[in-house]
Amino acid sequence: MNQGLFQLVFSNRRVRLAMLLIVVILFIYMLVSHLTNGHITVNTDSPNNVISLIKIDENGQQTTLDSSQGVQLKVTVPGGKYEISVNNRSSGITKNIAIQARHSATYQLNIPTPIEPVSVLSAGALGVAADKQQMFYLDSNTSTVYRLADSGTPEATGTTALDSAQWANTSFGIGQDSSNNLYVIRNGGVSPLPVPFGPSSGVSVSYSVSSSGLVYVSSGGSIYAGQYGESFHKVFSVDSDKLELFAGSNKLAIVASVGDKGDNDNIILVDASGKRLTSKTTNAASASWSPDGKQLAVISDWASGTIYDTSLNKVADLGNSLGSVVWLNSSALLYSRAQDLWKYDVRQGTGQILSSAPGGEQISGLFLSDDRSSVFLTAQSQNSAHILLRVGLTQQTQNVPAYYSGLNILFPSYTGQCSFSYTNFLHPVLLITAWSNTDTCLDAAKEELKADNLPISGFDIQFQAPVDD
Repeated sequence: MNQGLFQLVFSNRRVRLAMLLIVVILFIYMLVSHLTNGHITVNTDSPNNVISLIKIDENGQQTTLDSSQGVQLKVTVPGGKYEISVNNRSSGITKNIAIQARHSATYQLNIPTPIEPVSVLSAGALGVAADKQQMFYLDSNTSTVYRLADSGTPEATGTTALDSAQWANTSFGIGQDSSNNLYVIRNGGVSPLPVPFGPSSGVSVSYSVSSSGLVYVSSGGSIYAGQYGESFHKVFSVDSDKLELFAGSNKLAIVASVGDKGDNDNIILVDASGKRLTSKTTNAASASWSPDGKQLAVISDWASGTIYDTSLNKVADLGNSLGSVVWLNSSALLYSRAQDLWKYDVRQGTGQILSSAPGGEQISGLFLSDDRSSVFLTAQSQNSAHILLRVGLTQQTQNVPAYYSGLNILFPSYTGQCSFSYTNFLHPVLLITAWSNTDTCLDAAKEELKADNLPISGFDIQFQAPVDD
């Protein structure tokens, strides 16, 4: 009996020790959790919104940790960098945050109403320059530069076929053809650009033009700079024959490819005189400078976006699946992700969907107007049809009739021996191409506008000559 009592006491002691051990482990866990974790509360204004917390690692990779539909999300997580995302069916907003251990933070994120884009052309553009009176664009179908002004009818400014074009403003730009020849675009007119090197088979030729009109060109690994009308001079050389140039207001970013896949691209920053400032090895496909030349947005071959300072230290991650990027001002930029146009505020670390292509088209290009009051979007649908849209960035440029937004869905269209298309730069113009009686086509155009509930008086109706196939 004494032996049984001893076993019972010993057994109870083991239970007590086990329980004490569990309590100690729980205490240590809670202490470590308290010392290393932070608390986040996210509030939003609609129960239909979905709130997500996303972890961002040191390489910019994102992992969703928690997600919930409703007006609030409360999470306890280790200290580190995170992204808060609030979305609904049509729009969204994000905020990059840094959580400190033993700290609590509360955020209010309400999704702003997105801006309806305005349909400008039923054609795509590989480059756009626009001011308040006129717009020049490189048509992606014809490879020709066109001018669009008060008449509303696109006017070809020449016959030179270009593969790409980049404008400093509506008065000046640079273009390149399929043979790597470079051209100057002056008020829409296209003429050869005198460069300090001749054509050479297999040698890569790149170019970029700053907002002030300073032109950079490269042939192989040699880089030259100059103003139009002046001689180019060599400013830098790189041990690579595959360069991409990205001009800023007072600096140049050079992406020098190393290897076939560009896994070890070198980003090299130089000033306008060619003095090397810094460099970094990373993957890069394109880049864009802030207007003050203090920040550089880089998109990789895998469509991830990163903002760097002039020492190429990381300032912010923009996420994945990015298309084009352009700076709105020195503290905010615009970028495309699939069919959405995003605005990112560097100082606040917040991003929001500003607008979306109306038919779900994928946005492939962004171009700011000269006064930065509008941004033009080239978008492509699943059937490869291109359109050009405009999003107003000021109250004045946003204040347009609602029917301006859906023109790309209705046109181009065809009725008998008549075809209808549109332009909508300064005002809506319905362009009629008639292969038969013009009066018949005019009547058909008015009937189509009426059937689509569009005001006939809201359109300037013009005829254009048929184009021979």
